[in-house]
Amino acid sequence: MGPPCTQCGVATVHDSDVGYVCPACGNILDPGRVVLAADDAPPTLADTPLSGGLKNARGRYIAGADQEARTRKNMLEMHRFIKNLSRAALVSGLSDRACNLFEQAMGTGHYRWGRTAKLVAGACISIALRLGSRPELFVELSQLLGEKTTALTSTFSSVISALKMDPLPSSEPKSHLQTLQEHLHAALDSAESGLPSALISTLKPLPSNTVSATAMALSDLLVSSATPSAVAHLPTAPTACAVLLWAIEAELRTSLAQVGELAALLARKYNASKPVVMNRYKTIQDELIARIDKVDWLDHYEPNSGKAGRAKIPRRTVAARGLKAIIELERETRREEFSGHTPEDHTPSEMRRVFSAIHLSVPSRPALLARRPTTRLYCLCRHIFSLRSF
Repeated sequence: MGPPCTQCGVATVHDSDVGYVCPACGNILDPGRVVLAADDAPPTLADTPLSGGLKNARGRYIAGADQEARTRKNMLEMHRFIKNLSRAALVSGLSDRACNLFEQAMGTGHYRWGRTAKLVAGACISIALRLGSRPELFVELSQLLGEKTTALTSTFSSVISALKMDPLPSSEPKSHLQTLQEHLHAALDSAESGLPSALISTLKPLPSNTVSATAMALSDLLVSSATPSAVAHLPTAPTACAVLLWAIEAELRTSLAQVGELAALLARKYNASKPVVMNRYKTIQDELIARIDKVDWLDHYEPNSGKAGRAKIPRRTVAARGLKAIIELERETRREEFSGHTPEDHTPSEMRRVFSAIHLSVPSRPALLARRPTTRLYCLCRHIFSLRSF
């Protein structure tokens, strides 16, 4: 273990290439060691002579031969650059694929050498990450390149168009969840995170494995359901922030009072804005409420049902309480479709009848329901029907 990280305070680990690195936030204690230069000498022009180069009587290359030599030299330099950029971004396993994409992009798009070629190299690494169903790392790569994120994303779109890879397989929100959780944990352990103390005390006891599983399931629900979500085709990083917010509230079974502060913290990881994340949060809430309204035994949002014209249960709380049940119902529906069962095998009316019978016949119902929520009774009904006992 090395010295504590200057950003989040977590103990660092030593890496032979870049020195001490924080495993939580990825901060490098000595950034001067991360240089985009090869540790091993790449092949030189002397090692890879030109084939077919023609010289005149004075020993000089004829027109076009010297340009071919410069092109090969630049290509070798950029291969070295891509390998070290991949290593600095901790994705060195994708360097060969990125080099192949770079050669195709330079040959097809006729990009200039220099700054443009470096942006193309970063774009090719992002494409390789996307093809591997991993986040594109636009922010991290643009920082390593010393460029604005918008310049890299613009080049990314240009390279995709030049290589005719449109539509490129889109990444999913769940590919960002691990990074967001590590960012959140580092912020909870840091005194400079700016989060309210009440919010920190609320989030720290939550089991990270359960929150992660709920967030993964919600991401799959939004992307792969029969009717795709309205956020399925939007940029995935802000959507992942909103998904993690809902997973946290589902674990708490209530809404967070300081959800705006938490949304701003998560958005900063990807240079997104708080309003964008909250807009995705609101869109997901509307879709959850629409699904919950179709399930009779879940709490529904009923406006003007309480005092002063307010709802007895707030809309966000209804969505937070019903999220896990909606995920489980979606899984059960997919299992039925896979096994070939039809919805008529156990109709909603029969399910409600058996559910009500079990629900009303339980002795000391309030105490038992406090230990075994209503959701578990409904799952028991589904299990009874799956055994074909009726």
